[in-house]
Amino acid sequence: MLGGIAAYVRRHHVALLALFVALGGTAVAAGNVLPRNSVGTPQLQNGAVTKAKIAKRTLTSLRGLRGEKGPQGPAGPGATSFSTTLAQDTGTVHVLTTTSAGIVVKAVCTASRVELQLATVSGAAALEHNSIVNKNGTLTTPSAATGVATFVASASNIVDLASIARNTAMGNAFWRFDLHSAHLSPCRFWGMITPSSAG
Repeated sequence: MLGGIAAYVRRHHVALLALFVALGGTAVAAGNVLPRNSVGTPQLQNGAVTKAKIAKRTLTSLRGLRGEKGPQGPAGPGATSFSTTLAQDTGTVHVLTTTSAGIVVKAVCTASRVELQLATVSGAAALEHNSIVNKNGTLTTPSAATGVATFVASASNIVDLASIARNTAMGNAFWRFDLHSAHLSPCRFWGMITPSSAG
């Protein structure tokens, strides 16, 4: 019988050695298990515990109740819009809308052109603006001016005017003007004006 065991060991000595090492490693690992509650904040590195490593039940228990709805904030300055048409004529300047900032939006519609204007209500040279104009699909170089009475943008087909402007005689607040026009019969004009919330 001993001879049979010895023969078995000789034939399988590599496998038996691997089994012995594997079982020994498991025993070492079992001996290195940390005692319960032995890991605390000092042993954890920053970022070691991520949301994916926390049980969903634990995450749910950490959520508090939703707070009460807060009071509604103050109303914003409020934008206004307009849309209108003008018949083609010999060049009459029409007022489309007037703002409380002392700036008026004007328009011209003739057989050959369409035109948008920003001007001071009083006609005083107190208009300050920074504008970009699209004339017939081509953007112009930004235009800026201080101390003028009127800013004019005209073209044969389409004029779009994006401008930040103020009437320096009426205060320091800039207003945003997004104005559009199309040379049709009749000409179409539309836009949106947004006041500043600052004075």
